[in-house]
Amino acid sequence: MRLGDKSTAGGIVLEGAENCTHRGIPITFIGAKVWCEGCKSHGYIESAGPHRNATMRGKQQALEDDICICKCSPPPVFSASQASASHSWEDEWGDMGYAASLAALLDRQSATHDERFKLCDRAGNPLADTYYTVRLPSGATVKGVTDSNGYTARYQTDGECRIAVYIGHKK
Repeated sequence: MRLGDKSTAGGIVLEGAENCTHRGIPITFIGAKVWCEGCKSHGYIESAGPHRNATMRGKQQALEDDICICKCSPPPVFSASQASASHSWEDEWGDMGYAASLAALLDRQSATHDERFKLCDRAGNPLADTYYTVRLPSGATVKGVTDSNGYTARYQTDGECRIAVYIGHKK
């Protein structure tokens, strides 16, 4: 994860290691400061699962799906803003005591997902009756209009993936 990455509650990572970057943006770490837009408080990044020892001047790198410790309950989850760098150590998880966690994670990643999105303005107000476009992993686009609470329709995918949501109808 990097400086500026966001959580599911609209939180934003405020700290990164200036001496360790990914494409010019500082990589962030466990314990880095976060502003949580959801509860309007400061918090920090906490590990949400196994991490391979990957430190930057003694600070453990934060990974996608790590959590924000703030006033929110349950804790918001972070998403990485990039997809070109990752860690992989599944073959070592059993030795680390995470064999059951690995099985659950792999089940979760391969399961069907059914999600909807809430579109809000910068102040956090829902964008009701707003045109939007969703780009699915297949590359197909679907157009829609948010409901009175700012929610899109539900979109189903096979496993975890990224879906792009745009305000307005795109070609």
